[in-house]
Amino acid sequence: MIEADIQKLFSEHAAAIKDQGHDFNFAIFQNRMKDLHQWADGGLVRTVIEKKKLDVLGEAPAKTEAKKPKPKPVAKPVAATEEKKEEEEVTFDITKLVSRDVDAGNSAELLEKHRAFT
Repeated sequence: MIEADIQKLFSEHAAAIKDQGHDFNFAIFQNRMKDLHQWADGGLVRTVIEKKKLDVLGEAPAKTEAKKPKPKPVAKPVAATEEKKEEEEVTFDITKLVSRDVDAGNSAELLEKHRAFT
C-alpha cells in the first residue's frame, strides 16, 4: 500500500525529478505520505522513498566541493600604530572633570561658616 502510493507520487513528479535529479526535494513525498497514512512508520516510508530514488536516478554523484582557503590577514606595521597612539593621547586637567574638586566660587568666609556649622 505504501509502495503503491510512493510509486504514484514519483509518477506525478516525474518531470521535475528528471529535471532536478538528486537536487529534487524528496521530503515533500514524506510529508505527503504522513497525510495519506497517518500511522505509517516514518523510517519505513523513508527507506521505500530512498529505494525508489535509487531505482530512478541511480547513485548520487560524489560532491567535490573543497574548502576554500581563508585569506591570510595582512600584517600592519607596528611602529606606525604606536606613533598614532602617542599623537591621539590628550591630557585633561582632572580638576575640570571632577565637580567636587572644582572651586564653586564660595568665599573663604562662607566656607568658615559652613565648617563651624557642621
